Amino acid sequence: MFHIHRHVFAITRDILIRLVLWCLNSLPTCPMESS
Repeated sequence: MFHIHRHVFAITRDILIRLVLWCLNSLPTCPMESS
């Protein structure tokens, strides 16, 4: 069960990273790059 939990966590983290990267690439003006 622990191995499966880690695998699911890794997949979820990868998906979150992809969503963030996609958002940064899609939006020309990001709040983070305001500074």
